[in-house]
Amino acid sequence: MPAVLKRLVSDACSDEIGSPCEPVSDCETPLPKKRRLSILSPSAQRGIDKPDYKERLNQDVCVKASFGTIEDFASSSPSRRAGLSEHEERRLRMRTSDCARQILRGMLGCGATISPAMELTKLRAQALACHYVQLFFMSVSLDADAADSVALAACLRALKDLSVLCCVDDLLRIFTEQRAAAVQRTEQRAAVVQREQLEKEVLQVEARMASLVADTQDSLGVSRPMLPLDFVKETIDDLVGRLPECDAFRSCCTKRNPARAAKSLRPQLREVAQRFAVDAMLGPASVVLRPVVVARAAVAIAARYLLHQLSCEVTADELMHFFVEVSGPPGACVDPCGLQELRCATREVFGTYKLWLEQRRG
Repeated sequence: MPAVLKRLVSDACSDEIGSPCEPVSDCETPLPKKRRLSILSPSAQRGIDKPDYKERLNQDVCVKASFGTIEDFASSSPSRRAGLSEHEERRLRMRTSDCARQILRGMLGCGATISPAMELTKLRAQALACHYVQLFFMSVSLDADAADSVALAACLRALKDLSVLCCVDDLLRIFTEQRAAAVQRTEQRAAVVQREQLEKEVLQVEARMASLVADTQDSLGVSRPMLPLDFVKETIDDLVGRLPECDAFRSCCTKRNPARAAKSLRPQLREVAQRFAVDAMLGPASVVLRPVVVARAAVAIAARYLLHQLSCEVTADELMHFFVEVSGPPGACVDPCGLQELRCATREVFGTYKLWLEQRRG
């Protein structure tokens, strides 16, 4: 287990999940330490309690970032005003977010850990880093040359939010080793020369990220941004309770009680939905859509995927309607705005996967 996890002070819940990370080679020869920063979130001293699910749902209206809509992003983001196409901006956003995820995987380790809470913390750290990348580029034009600094700063900000004690040099060491392995050490010497300048840029960008979310955090009384990952468990509980109402699902439960069959899907559904919720952070959905909406879209996609494997063809619209029905008898009233938001979030998640496939093929 990496030493940094032993110094973890986290408010993560203890839901059982697996590891999403692919193996990353262990660091062998650390470079000399130049400057250490002790990272400890103020929330650890303030003793702030996490709001319960219902309170967070109410607060989630305020969490929606003031950066307009997906349509605004497509037409008038800072990168668009600088002449960058929407497709190119989405591609570079995804690459920068993925770079941050790889750094954190190297920092926090890969594979199953003893504590499920630590597994969830590693997922949450990746999601937070992606959130900060997306948030930063909502106010600054995307520059490919500065992407490394933004990725490293997002990692630093995420670890601060989770009260993980580390230093800038640790992140730079992991980044240098990963980059050296990727280019077969041909540019390692140049990377060492640029190290000090990169460290300064990381600290400057991280400070700006902190200022972008300071007002929201203070108003909600939380120590970090709310993420789609925070709403997955409760959303799955809601879906499991409603799934037996679906005719297609009941017809597949010929010899089983539909309610029990739905509950048996909960562990697999939670594991798959959590991965979808983290992958959704690779695009701008994390800052222009409400976290609870992205979580519901991730759960709906995960449920559709698992039910299809079980030869149970429940449509996406049926699953989404479970999340937008107004109080009353099932099917009595549907919130059209909520359904529109869910469909928008679903398109964003699938759009991210499409970009990912394009990059791998290219």
